[in-house]
Amino acid sequence: MQARTRRRLGLVASFGLVGGCIAAGTYAVVSGAIGPSPEPIAGSMSGMSMGGGAMGMVGSTMSASSCRLLSPSAIDAALGRLVAAPHSASSDLVAHCTYDIHGTTSAVAVTFMMRVQPSSFEHSVSSMAAARGATARHCAVDPSVRCEVVDGGQASPTALLLYRGTNQVVIVAPGAASRLEQMARIVAPSM
Repeated sequence: MQARTRRRLGLVASFGLVGGCIAAGTYAVVSGAIGPSPEPIAGSMSGMSMGGGAMGMVGSTMSASSCRLLSPSAIDAALGRLVAAPHSASSDLVAHCTYDIHGTTSAVAVTFMMRVQPSSFEHSVSSMAAARGATARHCAVDPSVRCEVVDGGQASPTALLLYRGTNQVVIVAPGAASRLEQMARIVAPSM
C-alpha cells in the first residue's frame, strides 16, 4: 500500500512538473510576444461568458479547444499558404495555438486569453508596436470588438490584437494586415 501511494504521489508530482513547464512555456511565449500575462478581474467568475464566451472556455478556465475556432483551411484561405494542424498549449487563462507554414520556418501563432483587463490589452498593443518600431492602428473587424494591428514590415510578422469583454485574441503571422483581418473576422464572433 505504501509503494502504491508513493507511485501516485510521484505521478502527481511529475504531472505537476509537466503542467508547470507547459504553463511556463505558454507564459514565456505569450509574455515575449505581447507583454505581461493576463491580469484577473476582480469580481464573480460567473460572468465569464461576456461577449459570447465561445472561446474554448470551460467554466472559468481556458482549453486548447480554442484552436478549433481558426481552422488550418481558414488560415490557408486567408494567407494563400498551406499550414499544418495546430500545436497547442493551454493553462487556466491562456490557450496558445501554433500553425506551422508548410515549406518555411515561419508559423502563424494565435493566443486566446481570458480575464484580461483593459490596461493589459493597452500594454500588449503598445509593447507589440514598440518591439516592431511601428505604430498600432485601428482595424474594423466587428463593431463589438476592439481591433488593433501592428504591421511587421520585412523584419517581423504582423500582429493583430482583438479585445471584447475580458477576452483577448492575438494573431501573429507573416503577411499583410488585410490577410490577418480575414482570420480575425472568423474568430471575433466567438469571443
